[in-house]
Amino acid sequence: MAQNNNPNSLLCFLTDDASVGAVQATSLTNLGISFEVKKGGIEECLKYLKSNQSPDILLIDISESKLPMTDMMKLAEVCEPGVEVITVGNRNEVGLFRDLMRLGIKDYLVKPLTSMHIFKTLEHILLEEKKISQPGKFNKSGKLVTFIGSHGGVGVSTLVANNAWALAEKESKKVAIIDLDIQLGIIPHFFNLEPSMGLQELFETPERIDETLINRSMTHVGQNLMILSSQTPLQDQPNLSLEAIKSITQELLSNVHFVLVDLPRNFLTPSNTFLLQRSNIIVVTTDYSLIGLKETSRFLELFKDRLVPDQEIIIVANKLGQYKAGELTREMFEEALQYKVALEIAFDPLNPLEALRDGTPLVNKMKGPACEGVLAIINHLLGREKKSKESQGVLGYFKNLKF
Repeated sequence: MAQNNNPNSLLCFLTDDASVGAVQATSLTNLGISFEVKKGGIEECLKYLKSNQSPDILLIDISESKLPMTDMMKLAEVCEPGVEVITVGNRNEVGLFRDLMRLGIKDYLVKPLTSMHIFKTLEHILLEEKKISQPGKFNKSGKLVTFIGSHGGVGVSTLVANNAWALAEKESKKVAIIDLDIQLGIIPHFFNLEPSMGLQELFETPERIDETLINRSMTHVGQNLMILSSQTPLQDQPNLSLEAIKSITQELLSNVHFVLVDLPRNFLTPSNTFLLQRSNIIVVTTDYSLIGLKETSRFLELFKDRLVPDQEIIIVANKLGQYKAGELTREMFEEALQYKVALEIAFDPLNPLEALRDGTPLVNKMKGPACEGVLAIINHLLGREKKSKESQGVLGYFKNLKF
């Protein structure tokens, strides 16, 4: 959900003075709504949302759009999850109305606008929100991306921390990290943060988990990145409550674009099983060692029985060249695994260690093979690789869009 001081904020982009006047004449204070009106249509709205926070409700004029459905899909890419969208146009067409409803648009108002129409539409949205706590359909829930290593030392935490930071800072996405290794997790160190007990406290009170409690338990890095982690004593036996994990992921996925999980290699816990089954993307990080091959193969066998629809598993070969004499070739690795490696990242002996020492994300330095690897993963998560390879005609464009 878009974060705002007022829980019912309305942003309007309208192309004509009459429509602006109709909004300004509507008694929105009676609904508890704060509003802002800007002159312009879909293009101006897209530019604004790429660099500004989304409102709770968006009223957007599409009367000047030549391809309204295409423009609405572009809008879905920049809106934060949970935004309720109302469209305004000058075409009184049943077909257009139905197409917009299928996208999850809340309503389509035909010009000329009246204060009564605007008031009734907003009132309906607010009443509906009281009945159900789910976010609006227009924006899909966030993507859950789970990172796991074939064995220790292959660089999983480095990839999680830097992918999350790049998505948040360079792509302006809302991102949450869950460091599920609550005894030996190191995610906070990548940002020069002191370890907290936030995640462990949520595990201890799963019945109390809600959006407010999660926000209090997370550590914020800038405006778009949040970290949920803990560092419990090594002698403790933490309880990774399945009920808590389900509640945490459900809340986060309705409020952010991406949830990145640094997953310990422990398949006995129900929480690990749940996260792997729920993940949209599983990133298995390995090297080209014989151990890496054997353990990656075991993971793939396990995943075969637990795939969910449209789940994607990508293999990232990291630290290439670190142990040249003992490494398999890519061809040998893929042939034995019977699965393609999606991405290779060369060993970088200097930049990752310096970044960890300084508590500054590696991708902030924008140099070195590890940084290039992170940016390649970002392109994969955002679907840019597919878009560059497939047809960019109308059919190709729609095929690549994901909601």
